Amino acid sequence: ARLAAALAAGRVDAGLFKDLATLRLDAPVGPSPESWRWQGPTPEFAGVCKRIGAPELIERVEGFAQARGRG
Repeated sequence: ARLAAALAAGRVDAGLFKDLATLRLDAPVGPSPESWRWQGPTPEFAGVCKRIGAPELIERVEGFAQARGRG
């Protein structure tokens, strides 16, 4: 009975996780695979990092981008 109650209580969350883990074949992906390549942090990135309380990510990601020739 306890297991059944736990499974029933987690059913909605399980459905959400299943949806997140589902590979989508019908989503638009852009004109070419080359367009998927990461081009470095966007101009908005620093503001987002500050808003979420993680300003240290700015320097780390910019360093990562420079090391990869993207910044």
